[in-house]
Amino acid sequence: GHICLNLSPAAGKILGEGEGAVICPALGPWLEALGKSPVVGRPGDFRPLILEGTRLYLYRYWDYEVKLAGFLGERSKGKETGLDLPLLKGGLARLFPREDGGEINWQKAAAFASVWKRLCVISGGPGTGKTFTVARILALHLEQSGGKTLRIALAAPTGKAAARLRESIREAKGRLNSPPA
Repeated sequence: GHICLNLSPAAGKILGEGEGAVICPALGPWLEALGKSPVVGRPGDFRPLILEGTRLYLYRYWDYEVKLAGFLGERSKGKETGLDLPLLKGGLARLFPREDGGEINWQKAAAFASVWKRLCVISGGPGTGKTFTVARILALHLEQSGGKTLRIALAAPTGKAAARLRESIREAKGRLNSPPA
């Protein structure tokens, strides 16, 4: 489930059971031995393994992480320009009607952030309304586009989640309080 091995938690411990068990060295000697290995490099080196702090990566996964972090960092800079704020305010009010209770509507906040910023990550546990929120977010973006073609990328952690997202957006289209276009 991880793209690297963080050596700190494993240092000095026994990993696995029976004949397959491995006793990990203490952190200091382990890092020293890895630093001397010709197959282990530091960030920026081109070696099969990369040691960054106490995290040991296969080069390919270290490179993926660096490129993805760079892309996300660049994408998250700044805000969108040319927004029609009255249209956005009306769309938010229409798609996320005010509920009694005075609590913050986090779905509405996420929708605002997705229009205001160039990058938005929507997360939450099962049944929290992520997919319906995404459909409403898409409606807000389409309203802001003024009919221009948009390029929108949606990602999900699994094929099943991606299929569910696609299905939910199709279903939500008919239920949105939004113009048909």
